[in-house]
Amino acid sequence: MSDEDDARQRARQRFVSAIQARPVRLDEAAAWLAAEEHPQTDGDDLLALLDVLTEGLWIPPDSPLTEQIARLNQHVFIQLKFSGDREHYLDPRYSCLDTVLQERRGLPILLCVVYMEIARRAGIDIDGIGFPGHFLVSPAGSDPKFYIDPFNEGRVVRTQQLYERLQRMSDGKVVANPGRYLATVPNHYLLVRICNNLKGAHLRTQDVEGAIRAVERLVLLEPNHRDEWRELGLMRNHLGRHAAAAEAFQTYIERWPDAPDLERIRGLLDELTEGLG
Repeated sequence: MSDEDDARQRARQRFVSAIQARPVRLDEAAAWLAAEEHPQTDGDDLLALLDVLTEGLWIPPDSPLTEQIARLNQHVFIQLKFSGDREHYLDPRYSCLDTVLQERRGLPILLCVVYMEIARRAGIDIDGIGFPGHFLVSPAGSDPKFYIDPFNEGRVVRTQQLYERLQRMSDGKVVANPGRYLATVPNHYLLVRICNNLKGAHLRTQDVEGAIRAVERLVLLEPNHRDEWRELGLMRNHLGRHAAAAEAFQTYIERWPDAPDLERIRGLLDELTEGLG
C-alpha cells in the first residue's frame, strides 16, 4: 500500500468514527473527509485551525441574540474575510474544508460548516437549514425565526423572502408545505449533501476514483439508499475493481430483492463471479 493509500485509509477510519458518534461530529467528519480527498492534509490540523480561527471572538455573557450574531458576522466575514466563491462553483476542491479554510472562500454548504463550527466554539448554537440548492443557517431558538447566508457574507434573510424564492424556483406554482424547506437538518444531512456535491464534481471532471470515494461515504452515511449501492458497483466495475464491484452488487441483491433492475444486476454479478473464478 502506498503512503497516499495509507493516509486515505486512516482518514476514512476517522471519518467513520465521526459519523458514528451521537451526535455526529460535524467538524471532525468534514476535516477527515477533506484529508481523504487530499492525503497531504491532516484532519487534526484542520480542527486546530478552526480553534485558531475562533480566537478573538468574544461574546459578552447574556448578550442579546442579535448582538451575538452581529459579533459573529463581524468576526467571520469582516475580520477573517470568508466569502462565497462564484468562480469555482463546480471545482471539487471547494467542497473540501481544507481549501475553504486556506482560501477563505467556498460553496454555501462548506461556509455554513465553518460558520456553525466557529459559532459552536464561541458558545453560539447555530442550526443547518437544508434550503434547496443553497444551504443556509439559523440561530437556534431565534424568535421570530431568521436565517443567515454565509455565502453572501452573513446576509440576514427572513422567512417570507425564502418563501418568495421558493415560489420563483417553482415557476410560480404553489409550493406545498414550504416550511419543510426551512426546517433544521442534522449534521448527517450536511455531510450527505457535501458528498453528493463531490460526487457530481468528480464525475464532471471524469475522476471516477474520486466519485467512488464520495459514493462509498454516502453508503456509510445512508446504508439503506439503494441507488448508491448500484452506482457504487457500476463505477467499481468500470475501473476493473471486480471483487469490490461484486460486493456492492451482492449487497444490492440481498437488501432489495424487489428492485426493478434486479435481473440486470444479478446478471452483472454472475459475470463478475465467473470472471473471479
